[in-house]
Amino acid sequence: MHIPMTSEPDLAPSAPVDIWGVSAFDLAELIALSAPAFAGRARVQIIDDHFDGAADKIRQRLHHAHCDVLLSAGANADYLRATFHLPVVTVRVGGYDVMRALTKARQLSGRMALLLHREVPAEIDAFLTTFGIELEVRAYDTETEARHVVKKLAKQGVRVVIGAGLAMRVARDHGLAGVFLYSAASVTQAIEDAVQGVIARRREAAQQRTLSSVLAHLDEGVIAVDSQGRITAANRAADTLTGRGLGVALGRPLRDVIPPLDPASLFVHGESRRSDVHRFDQQSVAVDAVALFDEGRPAGVAYTLHAATAVASAFRKLRAHDKARPAATRYTLAQIVQAPPPMQAVVRRCNTIAARSDATVLIRGPSGVGKELLAQGIHHASRRG
Repeated sequence: MHIPMTSEPDLAPSAPVDIWGVSAFDLAELIALSAPAFAGRARVQIIDDHFDGAADKIRQRLHHAHCDVLLSAGANADYLRATFHLPVVTVRVGGYDVMRALTKARQLSGRMALLLHREVPAEIDAFLTTFGIELEVRAYDTETEARHVVKKLAKQGVRVVIGAGLAMRVARDHGLAGVFLYSAASVTQAIEDAVQGVIARRREAAQQRTLSSVLAHLDEGVIAVDSQGRITAANRAADTLTGRGLGVALGRPLRDVIPPLDPASLFVHGESRRSDVHRFDQQSVAVDAVALFDEGRPAGVAYTLHAATAVASAFRKLRAHDKARPAATRYTLAQIVQAPPPMQAVVRRCNTIAARSDATVLIRGPSGVGKELLAQGIHHASRRG
């Protein structure tokens, strides 16, 4: 079966999710405090470090432990996302976080600044504007840039910096007070997002395994392509029937691998289904193509391939079965109109024959008088019915 599988362990969606919270600052404490609420659903471990130091610890731990998702914030989250192939969930800042941090910062000084990683979220900017909050707001990309920004803020008379762990540390290095921006509610939501994301991936992987198993046991060849005509799945039967190694062609346009099969033609001509016969490696193959649509837009094409010899054999078996199968009895003698006395006599005689004899009955009469109805009625009333 040539469907790429996830590298995650074969876990049920309900199995606990392994989350590694990564931070060398206050975020680590918040993650640890929020973790018990997810007992049974998630196993949360803390890596108390950031950037290169955290990356080294993660690599060492991955040799003997499993991780479903990393959890961090700000520049550290971006660094982890660029360093590992593991999913990374970022703790997001909301209006409540800013309001809570502002309340705490104002108790220290009226000269405050908000220092955020990379950019100021639109919702934060809208929150400050809506409530008319005058606050110096700055963004940074790297630790070096953060230090430069804080140095300028200090010269402008700012005494308190609100931000993530890195911003707080840099502020304190410059003699300023630091107020941690993230709240327990934001961390809890981030853990919930991480859990739900892993569960969704596990369900998708389970569905993929089921699909792989089904396709692997089919005698018919199956090829699936996406909306761009690229091969997304193919089973071994398709390899055999086409003589192509489709397993190594995943992601390539189908028309490049099997030129006669061009999914684009179905969409161009507005077709939803087409049946053709093609020659592959000196054998005839019947190919059924079904176009798939998502809300009216092309989503892909599913191909089903049958060896012509198999189709012919199945057709012969069906014909033989139809000939050997007795005709279905849909009508009874009681359903036949018996108003005329002669017809009443005929029906009574048929009932007598059906009840007393297994002999073959010959029914004669002009075309259209109902001989077939009588035959079905006798069969239904007999011991054979």
